[in-house]
Amino acid sequence: MIDFESIANRLGFESDDLLMLFSMFNDSAKESISDLKSSIKDNDFTQIKSLAHSIKGSAANLMLEDIETLAQTIESSAKNQEDIDYLLICEQLEEKLKELEPILA
Repeated sequence: MIDFESIANRLGFESDDLLMLFSMFNDSAKESISDLKSSIKDNDFTQIKSLAHSIKGSAANLMLEDIETLAQTIESSAKNQEDIDYLLICEQLEEKLKELEPILA
C-alpha cells in the first residue's frame, strides 16, 4: 500500500499538490502502459525501453518504488533485448497503479 502522507512529508509537498502530481502521473502512466503493450506486440525494443524509462523516472520522482522497480526491469531487459514476459510485468504495473485509486478518489 502506498503511504501517501509519508511521501508528501518526505517530498515536502502539501497533500493537495502531491495529489495533483499523483493524478497526472496516473494518467500519463496508463497511457504509457497502453503504448508499451503495443510496442511489446511489435517487438520494438527501442520504444519499450523509452516508455519504461519514462515511467521509471516519474515513479522515482514520486517515490513510488514498486512501480519504479517494475519499469526498471522492463527498461533494462529491453535494452538487452532479453526474452522475458514483458506483458506480465505490464500487468503488474497496472496493478500497482490501481493502488493509487483510493488516494485519487
